[in-house]
Amino acid sequence: MKPYKFCENNEYFDQAIEEHPILILDDEKDTLKKLSRMVSSIGYKTINTFKGSSAIIKASRRAGQPGSTLLDIVLKGQDIDGLYAAAQIKGKYPSFDNLKLTH
Repeated sequence: MKPYKFCENNEYFDQAIEEHPILILDDEKDTLKKLSRMVSSIGYKTINTFKGSSAIIKASRRAGQPGSTLLDIVLKGQDIDGLYAAAQIKGKYPSFDNLKLTH
């Protein structure tokens, strides 16, 4: 995602919040809820999922639009991990920025 120029009335920031929800992936539902609340608290809409394969599908629905993903890299008991999901999303949709985390 291109950095947004901030101006006195924050019109660019407001545009980013309205047009670019953040895709959040975490296999622990409590952590997913907490991350979603934190991101929502600053005004962003979120798209949440607890499966790596679902994250790839949800990203495809936003293809062609800038986007950001917040992905847990360790997904217990799943067929793909967060690193694979991040690589697939970035490879197919280069306009997406990925932030990877683990706990």
